[in-house]
Amino acid sequence: MNCIAPCNKPALTANSMTPAFPAEYQAEQAAYMALFNQLSDTTLDQRQQTDKKVTANNNLYDELIRIGKDANVIFRNNPSLLERFTFTKVLELVSPPGPATLKGNITNVAENPIPDVSVYI
Repeated sequence: MNCIAPCNKPALTANSMTPAFPAEYQAEQAAYMALFNQLSDTTLDQRQQTDKKVTANNNLYDELIRIGKDANVIFRNNPSLLERFTFTKVLELVSPPGPATLKGNITNVAENPIPDVSVYI
């Protein structure tokens, strides 16, 4: 529990603090903390998901390199077939052409759209 309103009651009362202010302040602080904790949990969840994706991508890369090494032995006399097993060729197959694009809506914590916002990456 904070002490802003109770500990400063004489000064706040002298400067027009309403009787309802301490309760209103407590309610607003509780609402803020609930949103803050939700945001913190979301941020941590996103980091965990990012870590899982990085691990999966690293495992996939390791597997592709292993397959490529096997292909170097199996198809050493067939360059056109061997080329299919290079990391660069596999990457071309799964990568979209052209630059990446990102589209979406920018919202505040209450998920209301924020107008006239630009995001630069």
